[in-house]
Amino acid sequence: MVNLAELRARWTHLARVYRCYLWIYGRRLATNRADTAMAVLVGLVSQASGLLMLIVLVQRLPHLAGWDFPELLFIYAFARSGIALAAIFLDSPYTVDGTIHTGALDILLLRPVGSLFQVIGRAQQPNNISTSLTSLGLLGYSIAHMTIVWGPGRFFWLMVMTLAAMVIRFGMLMLVATVCFRTKFHAVLLLVGQATGYMVYPMEIFAPPLRAFLTFVVPLALTSYYPAAFILRPGSFAWVPWVCISAAIGFTVACRAAWRWGLRHYESSGGLAAVWDG
Repeated sequence: MVNLAELRARWTHLARVYRCYLWIYGRRLATNRADTAMAVLVGLVSQASGLLMLIVLVQRLPHLAGWDFPELLFIYAFARSGIALAAIFLDSPYTVDGTIHTGALDILLLRPVGSLFQVIGRAQQPNNISTSLTSLGLLGYSIAHMTIVWGPGRFFWLMVMTLAAMVIRFGMLMLVATVCFRTKFHAVLLLVGQATGYMVYPMEIFAPPLRAFLTFVVPLALTSYYPAAFILRPGSFAWVPWVCISAAIGFTVACRAAWRWGLRHYESSGGLAAVWDG
């Protein structure tokens, strides 16, 4: 039987530890001001280039795949904000390889907190702060220029779908990263990560085989187009929230299981078998 008091105490402790990681992250940004400013600038340039491409595309096709410009801008901004927020708080898949090869994982395994939690807490990406802020601004602009009514229900699903998209993206990338630290095929992680950058347009513009692949095999579309489409047209995409929430839970469970599997086969940098900590 689950002891609710112990469970609450554990989650409270983990929340405090994570706040410490965020405090360290903020101190690092404040200390390295030049690097932080450059990272913010890079994020702004990336956002501007993507937005410019969307504007040029819409000028040639004002109603792309049946979506008008405010709706296309919403889909774009939703996808970019999910990617940026995931990179700020859940960028750990890209740090797994370095954590292993520098021997830092050996240290994490000795601490009284799960190693996966520590890997997540230690990884943030500062250049996505500006991207997330500008994406939220674009979301607000697109909402203000839509003809549909935005009530509390739509804003509620916007928050839920954003969180689900972040978890799905993290779960996919962490699964790939965990497998990579056994197979050494690290290019696969970069490939999947780069592919998320193309998920800012309606899926109808892709060929049916590619659409099916991005929906059912590598479900990147569940992190961008489908959640945004459900928020805009819930009657046509009523299945999306249940699929996205189920996928988020499934990827979380699979990610933890894959991490445990990886640790069972991990040998420390000193050649000694590491103790599995779950």
